[in-house]
Amino acid sequence: MWELVKAGGWLMTPIVVCSILALVIIIERSHTLQFNKVAPSRLREQLITRLRENGDIGRTQLMNVKEKTPLGDILATGLLYRQYGLDSMTMHMQNRASVQVHQLEKNINMLGTIGAIAHYWGC
Repeated sequence: MWELVKAGGWLMTPIVVCSILALVIIIERSHTLQFNKVAPSRLREQLITRLRENGDIGRTQLMNVKEKTPLGDILATGLLYRQYGLDSMTMHMQNRASVQVHQLEKNINMLGTIGAIAHYWGC
């Protein structure tokens, strides 16, 4: 394979760099976006059970849930603002969801750019 890269000359350098960068982004995103890391299967049920048993969830417990996963962040935000009414709670949850979506889509645009560049260079 190294012979093919050498035979391609200097033109192969951007293609190889783009390929390596794309592979790094794909590996990082696949690791970060695992379903259990984004939305654990039992998180919602655990929060509902705590609310039913205790009637409330402490602020420190909510902050703990908020820091662990993106879904936990959104749900904890809703629980923190539930006393202000449904509209306020929904608005705050939507704002947190927008922030979380932005974090989850990190480097996706770069991957598209790399694909366009690699295509331009003849890959």
